[in-house]
Amino acid sequence: MSDTTSYEAKHAEEKQPLLTDATYDKLKPAAALIFPALITFWISIASIWHLPYREEIAGTLGAVNILLGVVLLVASNIYKKSDARFDGTIDIFEHENGLKTGSINLKNYENPADIVQQDQAVFKVNKL
Repeated sequence: MSDTTSYEAKHAEEKQPLLTDATYDKLKPAAALIFPALITFWISIASIWHLPYREEIAGTLGAVNILLGVVLLVASNIYKKSDARFDGTIDIFEHENGLKTGSINLKNYENPADIVQQDQAVFKVNKL
């Protein structure tokens, strides 16, 4: 019981990710596909139809895309360094006689049974 309590306290103190999973999942395709396609489309159409501000608009869209890519990279790095990506811990205890035992602790799910709805679970291994 005390191991779970210490994990919960440690987990509660961790920094929150920069972006939620849903926000990241929406922005990633925008940076990887939508902006490059939009820039290419604009340059093509503006050239064919001799529309004004071809380079200015393409450059602005490109700059926004680069900024978005940097935000996604920073968010990804923060997420990878945090415990937010883990569904819990596997704590390995080494006893004086060399015997190793372990316990699995789930993070604070509102309903712990929710983990069975996931396609995968990721646990952090702590060697205590």
